[in-house]
Amino acid sequence: MQAVRLQGGMKYSKLSQTVTEKLSQLVRLDANVPVEGSGKPLFGLDARALAAAMVEIREPVWRGEQLAEAMYRQRVAEISEITTLPKSLRERLTEMGWEVGRPRIAQVFKSVDGTERYLVQGHG
Repeated sequence: MQAVRLQGGMKYSKLSQTVTEKLSQLVRLDANVPVEGSGKPLFGLDARALAAAMVEIREPVWRGEQLAEAMYRQRVAEISEITTLPKSLRERLTEMGWEVGRPRIAQVFKSVDGTERYLVQGHG
């Protein structure tokens, strides 16, 4: 990565040709690799969709709020770690194929000014 100065003295980072080529190879190689887990991801569903999913399995609406709180505020990565849900519900969600399903950070790029950018591997 090289730092480039713009008019006015601002700096930004520019990936070198070699890094760009290596990154595109990495993406091509990993394109057919499934994201961790193969279940139904809860991550990405809003509070309304989480509540609907809970109602669908005959749980109270507020269980969706508990899921949202755990995933988006507490940043819990596994259903088994959501201790606000009863253990039996956590086990049932796992058996049904649900998972938190947070996207994996494939690569981190750091700029000369300390800014970080992430290449995120999504569910495909």
